[in-house]
Amino acid sequence: STSMTGERRHRAGRKALDDFFNTFLVRNEDAIRPHFGTETKYTPGRRQCQPEDFGSHGWTWRRTVLRSLMLIFLLDKSMSSNVLPGPLFQASSAYKSSSAVLQALAAMLLPSVGDVTRHLGRLDYIATHAQYPLQEYAYHITNLATDLRDGVLLTRLVELLLYPPSALAAQSDNTVTVSMPTGHALTSALDVNEEVPTVLSQHLKFPCVGRAQKMYNVQIALSALQGVSGVAGKIVEDVRAEDVVDGHREKTMGLLWGLVGRWGLGALVDWKEVENEIKRLRKKWIDTRSDDHSDLGTDDDDDETLELEGLERYTALLKSWAAVIARSRRLSVHNLTTSFANGRVFEAVVDQYWACSPVALDLSTSKSATGTVCNTLEAKMNILSFSLAAPGHRPPSSFNDSEGLPSAARTTWSPATDCVNEIGKPLRNGGAHKRKSGGSSGGAAKSVEKGAGKENPDTS
Repeated sequence: STSMTGERRHRAGRKALDDFFNTFLVRNEDAIRPHFGTETKYTPGRRQCQPEDFGSHGWTWRRTVLRSLMLIFLLDKSMSSNVLPGPLFQASSAYKSSSAVLQALAAMLLPSVGDVTRHLGRLDYIATHAQYPLQEYAYHITNLATDLRDGVLLTRLVELLLYPPSALAAQSDNTVTVSMPTGHALTSALDVNEEVPTVLSQHLKFPCVGRAQKMYNVQIALSALQGVSGVAGKIVEDVRAEDVVDGHREKTMGLLWGLVGRWGLGALVDWKEVENEIKRLRKKWIDTRSDDHSDLGTDDDDDETLELEGLERYTALLKSWAAVIARSRRLSVHNLTTSFANGRVFEAVVDQYWACSPVALDLSTSKSATGTVCNTLEAKMNILSFSLAAPGHRPPSSFNDSEGLPSAARTTWSPATDCVNEIGKPLRNGGAHKRKSGGSSGGAAKSVEKGAGKENPDTS
């Protein structure tokens, strides 16, 4: 299995490291080369006189100390220069800094020296790398109902959206200030050379073992969104830190979709194709109604749509697209909320593209290949969800029989999960927070099942 293969690789890598340290740091076998059945002393490169105690226990001890110090210094400078990706120390390690490793080494080999870093500092041997818990955090969503409650992932998501490196480089002010509801202001100094910005994350309290720390972390993200124009700011007004910490599903998903609507719609939808589709449907409607001048929808808002930008433009285009489809059924669309409440507009949209579905049912007879009548919106949505989830399988005999559907068709897929995981890729590929706090979590993205409670801390 995959787990057993991973364990074997881990054991093999651990054994290789043990052999390396034992050969070059303990026994120093590279300093003695067998030659014609005898041991010949040599030094790499130009030959030179060897000390009198060459090969003795004292010489081996000095060489072990020297090579250990060189290895620690090399790794420290590699991390300071961002040469090595990811964290240097494992999450289970008892040592989290180069200084701590030096102290442990001195306690083992130089117990009478005391503070070894003070003596090494006189030789310009300065080790500065320190790994904080937040650098070990796995920025990956396993369950939206639980993984956002500590506020770390949510704050990181908001941080990447509000303060990308390009925006920080163009900002004239070198500081960013976020006002908390308590009146306290969080001020962050900007570092344009930082590979992964930590404008908000540097203020997180982690590990957060209590409710108060989780609420503080979530509030940092919500406070940073307060001054943002668009849907995100409006949603934040209805979401409290308690809602996210307690796992309120509707409000948490609403907040995530607000972020997607504010920053992600431009990439999720080809809006040029939407404009072309509106023109095609409008021309088709005009051609079929050339003798009928009555119109339930007007095109007066076309000029206004061209002047809009961002989320407002996307909303206007979606409304125009739905309206031009709905008026073929003599329905009107005034907005994207109440106009869809009775399901008639949504059914018109489904019928418009029903012939393009993978099942390609004949609307004239409203029967599938199995003879099952499919003349309701619910039945159409069931067969569409099944065909998209398992395109190579036969539809169930009854569209009301949920047992015939695969699990993928019975669950609510959440693109917000994939969006958060996609945003977290820079951190998993080597980004690191340089602050004195941190944590751990991880997993693989999966969907949230239907029927979860509205507000249930244990919802998964």
